[in-house]
Amino acid sequence: MAVAVYTFADLRLATDASDAAVWECCQANEVVLITGNRNDDGPTSLESTIRRCGKDTCLPVITIARPAQVLIERRYAERTAEAVLEFLLNLDKLRGVGRLFAH
Repeated sequence: MAVAVYTFADLRLATDASDAAVWECCQANEVVLITGNRNDDGPTSLESTIRRCGKDTCLPVITIARPAQVLIERRYAERTAEAVLEFLLNLDKLRGVGRLFAH
């Protein structure tokens, strides 16, 4: 399985793009969004966007519960990487679930 990593620039997204714009772009380009935990702060928040726009065919968003911990605790980083890889290997079975949390 080949994995590519895309930046905001690769996807022609502004660095200050709304969560809704990022999610919509990722869905349109079949890119899995991996993010830190996000708040449900209004109609353009990631959670609100997933609830409003999510369909059975949508790719899940992978949320890293404690992204700062990945940088400082090796075991947490390993568990998180394993969870993300497991999600990616089963991606077609996980369409439509909305969000997945990697702990």
